[in-house]
Order: sequence, then C-alpha cells, then structure tokens
Amino acid sequence: MMFYVNPPSAALLKELVVKVSFKRCEYAAFQELKQTLQKWFSQR
Repeated sequence: MMFYVNPPSAALLKELVVKVSFKRCEYAAFQELKQTLQKWFSQR
C-alpha cells in the first residue's frame, strides 16, 4: 500500500483523467456513479 505525504496535485490528477478511459467499464456501481454525476452536472 502506498501512502502519500502530500495529496496528488491537480495537474497530476488532470493528467490521469486525460490518459484513462472508463468508457468500457462494466462495473455496475461505477455506472451508477457516472450517471448520477452526469445528471448533477448537466443541470448547470
């Protein structure tokens, strides 16, 4: 298990998001989370 002294930076998290795709993820809980987030942020 890895422990970080400092939390990851926003730049590091952005780089991860750009490189990783969840389009074919079939995990039901993740799909539910994704749909919920899409509803929340589409209302703005």
